[in-house]
Amino acid sequence: MNLPAVRTIELFLIFFFGIRKRIRHLPDDPCIVAANHNSSLDTYVLASLLSPSHRARTRVLAAKDTFKQGFAGWFARKTLNVVLVERKPAGHHDPLLEPRQLLAGGFSLILYPEGTRGEPGRMEHFKRGVGVLATAFPDTPVWPVFIRGVERCLARSEYLAVPFEIGLEIGAAPLYGRDFLANATDVREASKQFTEALETAVRTLGHDH
Repeated sequence: MNLPAVRTIELFLIFFFGIRKRIRHLPDDPCIVAANHNSSLDTYVLASLLSPSHRARTRVLAAKDTFKQGFAGWFARKTLNVVLVERKPAGHHDPLLEPRQLLAGGFSLILYPEGTRGEPGRMEHFKRGVGVLATAFPDTPVWPVFIRGVERCLARSEYLAVPFEIGLEIGAAPLYGRDFLANATDVREASKQFTEALETAVRTLGHDH
């Protein structure tokens, strides 16, 4: 991440909207942060969970077809060091190759398992990619996070920010791929079960607070 740019945006969000969160920072160990996705501001809000040193070792997964062009794509690439992922890869190309390499290199990832920004306030079902990563790196913690209020501040296809309080709810403990590998019949089934459990955890955070 571009630390000065992200910090400036974070301070603006705190001042203009108010961001409340249940813990100050996530642990600095490499991890995956998985959250619901409704707004262009989501990643800048999630960055407030990470210490400055952790942000420097964090990359954000984003859809290539959305962020490869246009001002929003340029701004995200410059400020967030996004990793562009093909949502519909052709041939034998592995869309998760670069995310795998980053995790193997000790980086953290921020990703949105829905695969797209949904309708404001409505969460779509999670895609299995997060389960594939979790089972490929079974000892990497995956933190479920629910973001609330951002969909009213700057929703999909909206360009005017409106001040509403932004809330972050973080799971009490992370999920680990190893727990699902131990109980599933094979890796594919483990990744499917992990994805379903993560979706349930994020939805529960949204309903409980």
